[in-house]
Amino acid sequence: MPDPVKRPRRKSRPKPGDASTSDAGYSPAGRSTSRKPGGATRTKRKGKYNASGLHLDGSWFASSAEGERYRQLAAMEKSGEIDSLELQPAFPIRIHNTLVCTYRADFRYRVIDELGRELRWCIEDVKGYFTEVYVLKRKMAEAYHHIKIIEIPSRQIELWAGRLP
Repeated sequence: MPDPVKRPRRKSRPKPGDASTSDAGYSPAGRSTSRKPGGATRTKRKGKYNASGLHLDGSWFASSAEGERYRQLAAMEKSGEIDSLELQPAFPIRIHNTLVCTYRADFRYRVIDELGRELRWCIEDVKGYFTEVYVLKRKMAEAYHHIKIIEIPSRQIELWAGRLP
């Protein structure tokens, strides 16, 4: 019979009210905490890939770069360069009538000319980091829906102000 695996002992957490340690800044998993009125604590989680999200015009954007691109596109919609700006459009991917996955882009809009005629539809995704899952879903969505997804690097978001792909 094999020997049982010895596991290292976990360090004990400081207990609330312990005189030797202060629990005011303690937080599990590296999360920052703050005190609410009445003594309760509120834990703030770090965003995925260190992105800090924000709210704009009643919508939530997962990164500040995505929010900035929304501001740019909203300004272009007001000036009449684009039309039908849509946030988080979904593209379901089905194989043999079975839903495999759903790709969600950041933006979809219609580019129009000065006479108001539709020139083309654009689908954009603001990316700071390309995961293997994202690349696979993007390729499947492009093949299944016969679309082209424009990727905008988050570090170059200022260069896209007033620009259309």
